Amino acid sequence: MKALLVAFYLVVTMVLLSLVANAGLAVGDLFYTSCPVCGVSTNLRLEYYLQPTASNSGSIRISCVRCNSSFSRVTKYWGTCLEPLSTLGLGDVILYNCSCGKIHPYFVLSLDGSYLGILSLDSNCKYGVSAPFSSFSHSYTETRRTPATCTSTGSILSTCSRCNKTKTESIPIISHRWVEFSRIPSTCLPGSVVYTCSMCKKTKTESIPANPAAHTWTETFRPPATCLPGTINYTCSACNQTKTEPLSADPTAHAWTETSRTPATCLPGSINYTCSTCQDTKTETIPAKENAHTYDVAEIVPATYDPDGNLLTASYIRYACTACGDSYNTSIGGGSAGPIINDGEGGDGMGDATATLGKTFLSGVWALFGIYVPGFSFTFGQMWLGVLLASLSILVIRMMFGFGGGPRGESPRTSSTNNPKISKERRHDEF
Repeated sequence: MKALLVAFYLVVTMVLLSLVANAGLAVGDLFYTSCPVCGVSTNLRLEYYLQPTASNSGSIRISCVRCNSSFSRVTKYWGTCLEPLSTLGLGDVILYNCSCGKIHPYFVLSLDGSYLGILSLDSNCKYGVSAPFSSFSHSYTETRRTPATCTSTGSILSTCSRCNKTKTESIPIISHRWVEFSRIPSTCLPGSVVYTCSMCKKTKTESIPANPAAHTWTETFRPPATCLPGTINYTCSACNQTKTEPLSADPTAHAWTETSRTPATCLPGSINYTCSTCQDTKTETIPAKENAHTYDVAEIVPATYDPDGNLLTASYIRYACTACGDSYNTSIGGGSAGPIINDGEGGDGMGDATATLGKTFLSGVWALFGIYVPGFSFTFGQMWLGVLLASLSILVIRMMFGFGGGPRGESPRTSSTNNPKISKERRHDEF
């Protein structure tokens, strides 16, 4: 959109320039450009104009048709090249190569972006032109060059092909052209390089950093290998610098001492060791022994019956090893009586067998208390416990209230046999 507006403005400017040129530039003429006061592109009226020359400045006064303000400025004669452009303004005169092949003075009519609207002031060539600023810039061509060296600056002399103006540009001093003259290589100590300039013969010396990897190391101390890490000492034979390197521990060089032992039974045993050098520890396993269980009664399982009193499962005793939990079952009242415990030297095992048999008998009796009474939801143990509690209750009541026979009092029924007047049939009826 901006490009279209610029193109439209240039077309309008060219049309107005051609109209003004055909009519001639005179006081009272209108020309279209941006008003210096209100900043709007509109028609400006020429109120007064004194054309500048190469030796004298001129002046111009214009008025804005839109804002009715007037504007005056001193005009300048530029020649063929505009420099600097920041001071260029309306009414200035520049020299421009006319289409007729001649260079005529032109009146600056408008300034827009990078273009100038100019009008020829030659009475024979009344042309209006819209030309880019680059058409009025200097066109320099190098005419002489003095090269720079490593000790002095150079220069470039250029001349404008339009106005013959000259300018000089400085060329900075160039760097020395160093050529290596000698070299001392670096080791673990710094080296050096000497350079000479091929132009001015000046010399310079540069240091070569020491190479940390170029030491000549000699081993000076190595400790004997143990189970603990150590260090190896080295010294450089060139610069006497020292360094150390770690010496790995030897895992096979422990000095093991037995600290505790757990004998093996039916479970594996163990032996614990501690290294007297590094205090590291290790454990060795002792294989478990066969048939070394220590069995004891773990559970007495009572028999179970159906509601009719028929045996469902027989009662049995489960023996378990107190060390590893290995177990076996023995039926109560038959089968194996269990293992012989602590069958050692000096006996035939009868005492231990008798103890086991007694324990089995007591376990069987105790198992009876866990058997349910046929047809009921309670066990024999619960029944006998109820009977025992009832008996104790009756005994307490008799002691507290004196019921029943005894020296403290007799009831009529218990003492009726002492009354001879009561017949035997009556006594029988009472009981």
